[in-house]
Amino acid sequence: MAQDIKQAESIAASMPKDSPYHIMQELSKISERGSTGEAFNTRWKRIANPLIVLFFHDIGYKKTPYPGDCTPWCAATVSWCLQRAGKKIAKDPASSQSYLKYGLPVAKPQIGDLCVFTDVGNPSNGHVGFFVSATEENVTIIGGNQSGQSTTNCGPGYRQSIVNVTELPINKKRDRSVGVHYLATIRRPA
Repeated sequence: MAQDIKQAESIAASMPKDSPYHIMQELSKISERGSTGEAFNTRWKRIANPLIVLFFHDIGYKKTPYPGDCTPWCAATVSWCLQRAGKKIAKDPASSQSYLKYGLPVAKPQIGDLCVFTDVGNPSNGHVGFFVSATEENVTIIGGNQSGQSTTNCGPGYRQSIVNVTELPINKKRDRSVGVHYLATIRRPA
């Protein structure tokens, strides 16, 4: 585990500092693998990925454990990218919903704006990522904790997830049959 932590620190230090969006793009390209054989830009199956834990530590959550962490990590990753680029982060940077009033609201989103989704059934939960593109029905974002392929040791509802580009429904009618989230706001980082 110590070697994994050292490798995670090296990966984090190698990330650019120019824009949060570009940092997230570079995180999505990580191919280095830790001692578990899993990439550093995914949730690991049996132990916490030390790069993701580092994101939590760097944004102020020093007590986030290395072993067995199952915390959703989309907001921590976005916050880490914002902070690395010298931008302010939300007051509760590990919560997607803390970004609902962050920055400036935008009517015409640009690449790199923040898309904040809220859970249809529980408004304290949601998802956050950087805007890539949109259609009338869907928005494409890049972020962490997205589109997993296999289950983890975290239990039901937790999938092995990754930093990547994904398309989510805008879900204007907040219809659970369309998706678990709806696009609540798009904000420009200040």
